[in-house]
Order: sequence, then C-alpha cells, then structure tokens
Amino acid sequence: MTDEQSSSDGIKHAWLYKAMFRNLITEEQHARILEVLDEDDVYVDRDIWDRLDWDAPLRDTLPDVNSMFYSNAVNMLHGPDGCGKTMMMSDVALQVMARDETVFWLNYEETDAYPLLKLLRSRIDVSITPDLRSKLHVLSANGRSLVKMMPALLDFISDWQPKLIVIDSLGEALACDDVDENRDMEIARWLQQSVRRLAAAGPGVVLIDHATKANDNSMWSAGSKRKRAAITGMAYTIEVPEEQGWSRHRGGYAELRVTKDRFGKYHRGQLAWKFSVQPHPTDEAAYACTFAEYTTEAMQERRTAQQRSFLEMLEVVLVASPGAGKTYMRDGVHQEGWKGTNDQFADRLDEAMRLGKIRMEKGARNRHHYYWVESDMP
Repeated sequence: MTDEQSSSDGIKHAWLYKAMFRNLITEEQHARILEVLDEDDVYVDRDIWDRLDWDAPLRDTLPDVNSMFYSNAVNMLHGPDGCGKTMMMSDVALQVMARDETVFWLNYEETDAYPLLKLLRSRIDVSITPDLRSKLHVLSANGRSLVKMMPALLDFISDWQPKLIVIDSLGEALACDDVDENRDMEIARWLQQSVRRLAAAGPGVVLIDHATKANDNSMWSAGSKRKRAAITGMAYTIEVPEEQGWSRHRGGYAELRVTKDRFGKYHRGQLAWKFSVQPHPTDEAAYACTFAEYTTEAMQERRTAQQRSFLEMLEVVLVASPGAGKTYMRDGVHQEGWKGTNDQFADRLDEAMRLGKIRMEKGARNRHHYYWVESDMP
C-alpha cells in the first residue's frame, strides 16, 4: 500500500477500522494512522492487553447488578402489555437497595412517581424503611429528552454512584426525542448519545420495552434490530404461561427467557428465572413476590409437569377417537388447550410412545393409527 493510497478516505477508514477492531496496534500502523488523521481526532488503545489482569479468574471479572443483570452494561427486559415488567424491575430495584446501593429510575410511563412508589409500598414481604427509601431516586421524565438530560444524569452518576438505572420505558423515551424506533440509523445514534454513555459511566442500565406484536418474533422487542445490537449485558423476554396471570384475587407467575447474554452465563432461549406473585389474603392492595432461578432439577420438574398435562389431553383425544392419526391428535390437543409448536408435539408424542402410554399400528397405505394404552398417569 502506497502513501498516496493511504491518504484517500476509503483507505483511511480501512486502516482505522482494522486498528480499532483488532486492538493490536503496531508502532508502524499507529504512525501511519496519525499521518492521515490529526492526533486529537483518533483514539487508539494500544495498552488494552497491558491493562488486562491475566491472573484474575475470568468468572470473577463478570460485573453484575444482581444475579440477573450486569453492571457497566446495557440490559433489557421486554414483554407484552400487562405481563408485570415494572413490577419485576421494582423487585430487582429492592434487591439492589437492600445491599445499600443506589437506584435511579427514569419514569417515562407516568406523569409522577406515585404509581411506582405505591407498587413498592404494597409489598408485604419487604419493610420499606427510611434508609431503604433513601436509596431510590425517581425522575418523572415524561416529555423530557434523554439526550438533553445527559449532562445532568452523568453528574448524578458521578455524585451518587448508582448501581442500577432503570428506563421505563424505552418506547416512551424514544418518543420524547422524536426518534422512530423502526429506523436503524436514528436508533443507533440515539443509543450512542444516551443509553450507552450511561452504562459506560459504571451502573447497569436496564431498558424496559414492549414486545413485538408479531407472534413469530417473541424473542425480541418491537422496532429496529439496533436495539438488539445495543445490548451489552443481558436481555430477557417475559412469558406468562396459560392460566398463570395474577391479579388482586389470585396468585400466578411469569417466566424469563434469555434472548441475549454477552457474558455467556445462559444460552439463547434458555428459561432462567421464575417470578411468582401472591396477593395478600385479606388486603387486595398488598402482595408478595419472589424471583427463583431455574436450576437443572427445577427444569426437569417443569418438563415432567408439562408432559403430564400433555398426556392428560392426549388421553382425552384418543379415548374419544381410537386409531386417530398425527394431524387429528395434534389438532385435538390444541383444542384441549395445549400451546406447543409442531416440533414440540412430535417430541411429546415420541416420549408418550417411549413411556408406553400409546401404541401405533400401520394401516392401509402405510398410514399410522394411534391408540391409548392405559389411563394411569406416570
């Protein structure tokens, strides 16, 4: 490569990209970059390997707000309307505050902080002491530009050293800056100017967002794929199983499925947490809630319970229609209330065969007919 070529814009950008991407900058490469760019215009981190503590255990270098989210990173929690996103994050905030850490909550969903504070006050399993209350700072940000607030927010982080910053919700915050959540360039620029700067200052930032209305893309929130790229920590989607939604009159639970984990604690699609809510037996305004991590044993128990429910529905279908085919059985269990996919149906059917609950016979034209063998559940 000649010096004349290195002075062109295309080659200049190629050199810079190569240097920044690899973080392996030789003296010769660094000198050639500075020939093209003024020294004040480029930052090349040549000492990145020297700053890495090679003796520290890798797992110990993982930053965390609590066991669910990472600090010094952008995290996300998203789900459909009414699934308990704010309630879940309020519980995470209480966990952080109980460790004598500060929480900053940017509330774009309400015109004041009263609904959030009432939600916290309604907990019957946590004592909201004055010391605990002093750890929570709520800004009613409705109608305020997050980008324009950045100098003040960075000063707040410097003064108070919050462990957690919650932005509730991302869609409302984007609207206050006139950003179209479907436009990649607008989203990328806004995230770089605001959210990523907050995370770079040290705290864990959690974005609360709404799920897409498309049923085939429940793993990600609505809008631009730049949202996904902005996640430098953990992202969850919330799933509320059928008939498990909670209210003032009955308890229930939701499950958190991992959509992204930059540190590799969970794999994509893994069910990681169960959030349970139990209302007070006499006070309809009060409730208790808990997070529980799904262990290997808990996942096995969950699968066993799901298989038992599937077998109960399959028995109803085959007792009523002996000799039914796969398509008829699949439609039948769906009518009974089963919500699994076609692949999940095939897996459950194979397991039912292995357990000896059904038998298969070949009929005319090599068609398969299925019969229920016994009614006793395993």
